[in-house]
Amino acid sequence: MKRTREPDWVVQFEDATSLRMIVDVASNTSSRVTFVIAKNEKTGRMQLQVDGQTPAKTCVMVARLQLDDVKIFNQDFKDEFEFHVDVKQLMVALDGSMSAQYAVKIEGYGDDATIVVELYDPDTDSHKERIELRTYVSDPNQMQMENYDVDINLEVDLAKLKDMIKKARKISADHIRITIYLNGTSSRDEQSTTIYSIEGSDCILKQIFSHPTTRDEDDSLIVRASTDHVEKLEETNTTTPKYDGIFAIQELEGFLKSISTRMLDMKLKTDMPMMMLHNLGGLTEDESYIRYMIAPTCAEA
Repeated sequence: MKRTREPDWVVQFEDATSLRMIVDVASNTSSRVTFVIAKNEKTGRMQLQVDGQTPAKTCVMVARLQLDDVKIFNQDFKDEFEFHVDVKQLMVALDGSMSAQYAVKIEGYGDDATIVVELYDPDTDSHKERIELRTYVSDPNQMQMENYDVDINLEVDLAKLKDMIKKARKISADHIRITIYLNGTSSRDEQSTTIYSIEGSDCILKQIFSHPTTRDEDDSLIVRASTDHVEKLEETNTTTPKYDGIFAIQELEGFLKSISTRMLDMKLKTDMPMMMLHNLGGLTEDESYIRYMIAPTCAEA
């Protein structure tokens, strides 16, 4: 349908890589998602704010992306505006952005509750792809992600964790257990032992990592679960873990399948949801990021 009037607002992405990653994570983890365009209170710049949750509300996804090209044609939308679409349909609309050099433009038309997603090559005017998506009324019970003090910052080798999830699928394991032990007489010589364990009907599989610990500025513990420590693996000599949590493989996999970085940050606190953090485009955490929070389960792994 050819439109005869200006949109209420237009957001343009010359590089759609981060946008596509956000929508990909949302489509894997959330049923319906809220998109808000608003000013970042800290930077004063316009920002895309994406919030979603699983149907059972056991996982919450929050993403923020700095925007450099926002045009407002209707002053009713000057300070903040939002739209709600089926995120899987939006993913279909963005599929073409995988092509090299393609940019993305999203137009909002408030009076007929639609947005238009347009993909085009900035170097040619001979082709573009355009899809119109219906919006819907927001969920008044949308969960919010609350910040909390963490006990442990776990630096995760993503390839190793993905390998564990792949093996969990092969042995029909539904959960993964993350256990962290500390050894040492003081914080100066403290050594961590991090164990991932999965259990199938006929086997138990574990990955074990040994690393020295450090402390963050807020005195929270920094533990590393990666293969880059050159010293010999040290098994734990204590029976009381510093942290022990069990998480659903399906909920973890939904987030991780869209993330391609080498290392990933996990924020852990006993009896609290696990929060994973991925910064986008090398920008600071306040500007562009994806956070994903998973509630622990009571299942035995």
